[in-house]
Amino acid sequence: MSIGIVIPTRNMAATLDKALASACNQGPEVVAVVDDASEDNTTEVVERYASQFPFVQHIRWREKAPCYVSALRPVYENLGTDHVISLGADDVLLPGLLMAVRRSITRPVVFSHYSCADGDRQWFVRHPYDDVEDLDAEQMRERLRTQQAVETGIGSSVRADVMRRLWALGWDRLGPHSDSIGYATMAAVYGATYVPVVGAHVGFNRKGYGQVQAAREPMGWARKCADFMAAAGLDATTMEALIIKRCIGFA
Repeated sequence: MSIGIVIPTRNMAATLDKALASACNQGPEVVAVVDDASEDNTTEVVERYASQFPFVQHIRWREKAPCYVSALRPVYENLGTDHVISLGADDVLLPGLLMAVRRSITRPVVFSHYSCADGDRQWFVRHPYDDVEDLDAEQMRERLRTQQAVETGIGSSVRADVMRRLWALGWDRLGPHSDSIGYATMAAVYGATYVPVVGAHVGFNRKGYGQVQAAREPMGWARKCADFMAAAGLDATTMEALIIKRCIGFA
C-alpha cells in the first residue's frame, strides 16, 4: 500500500530543503513538488533530492498559475498512491507519521497530533486519543458536534478516492478553510482514524506561499463552507457546529 506526499511551492527554496528531507526520509512511494514557476533555486533543491531519492518528482509550471490551488488538482488526482499527504514548503513531517498511516492505510482519513509556531510562540494541537482510535461516520459527527475541532490537513493523510471526492466537491473554493472544513467533512461522511503521534510541524508564515487572510469576506466563506458541507451530505447540526467552532463568519 502506497503513500504520496504533495508539496506545493513558489520561491520557497530556503525552507523547501527541510520539508523535502522530512518527507523523503520516511520512505514514501512518491513525493511530488509542484513548483508554481519559482524564480529562486527551487529546481536545484529538488534535483538534489531527486538524485538521492528516485521517487521525487518536480512538476513545474512555466508560468505562475492564476489559481495555484486549482492548478494542483490534476497532480492530486493522478498521483497514483493509496493515500495522500499534503505538506507546506515551509513545514515538516515528523518521524513516525508515515509508519502510523501505513498501519491504517485502508481508512478514509488519518489524523495525528501536530505542533505549531508563530514567531517565538509554540504550541501543540492534540486530538483526545492516546491510542489508535477508529471512528465511523456517525461517531465522527458526534465528536465534531460535541468536542473541540482540531481536525485539519496538518499531519493528516487522505485515501485517494476521498481526495478525489474533495476535489469533485470544490474544496479549492473554500480558501483559508479548505483544510479544516474539507478534511473534517470527509471524516464526518466516511469516518476517520486518530493516531497517537505528532505528525507534523507548521510555522505560520504570513508571507508564505498561498497565504490567505481568513478574515477577508468572512460571511462569504461561511456560505461557501456551508454549501460544500451540504453537497457532501452533512447534516445541518454538524455543519453549524463546525462553522461556529472554526469561527467562520465571525472573524
